Amino acid sequence: MATFTKRGNRWKAQIRRTGYPSLTKTFAFKAEAEAWAREKERAIDRAELPINHRDLKGTTVGDLLSRYRDTITPTKRAKETEGYMIKTMLAHELALVPLSKLSPASIARYRDDRLKAVTPSTILRELVLLSHLFNLAIREWDIPLSANPVSQITKPAPNKARDRRLEMGELESLMEGLAQCRNPLKRALRRAEARHRREMTTLQVECFEVYQARVAADRAAWLSYLALDAEGLGDATAH
Repeated sequence: MATFTKRGNRWKAQIRRTGYPSLTKTFAFKAEAEAWAREKERAIDRAELPINHRDLKGTTVGDLLSRYRDTITPTKRAKETEGYMIKTMLAHELALVPLSKLSPASIARYRDDRLKAVTPSTILRELVLLSHLFNLAIREWDIPLSANPVSQITKPAPNKARDRRLEMGELESLMEGLAQCRNPLKRALRRAEARHRREMTTLQVECFEVYQARVAADRAAWLSYLALDAEGLGDATAH
């Protein structure tokens, strides 16, 4: 924020912005001081001025994640799922990295570590959250990062579509699981929606199809006539 002070016949302009060194200059006219201040503030917004890394040493990625969890996550429909995701990130060494040392390599190491434990699709969702976090920090939280480090790394390829038939014994296990649910098909849909919020879901009598917005191939999980009959959706004896 710029401030202007008149000293004698001259005007002093001063700009203070978190993460940047204080800028000061004196002018003969106030209009000149205001024009200079506007130009410097635009340069800061465009990340054209050097960052004061000393101001970033006291803030870590974990601090940003905690702020995001407390202020942004509660406003979302999938707040429980996202809260668990942030909890996982806070347990990783990435959360301890000071913003002064944050780089694309830091995010790449996180990506590689997580790929040892979870699927690429899970990593992609986590990277989307991190990317939104850093964009928000730069634009609205006055955090002077020069760029979003997530946008500078290679993203893993999403999981390939799967298409297979039930193996021996899986039908019995499926029926046992269905018997424990009051409305198993709707419950399955809710779980699918929570896990694949970007997918369009269509339920047909004989086929449950999931069209992924970001995957070219379609995935189809066929319900046998025995399963349909067990749920009152068909007549297995008629086929």
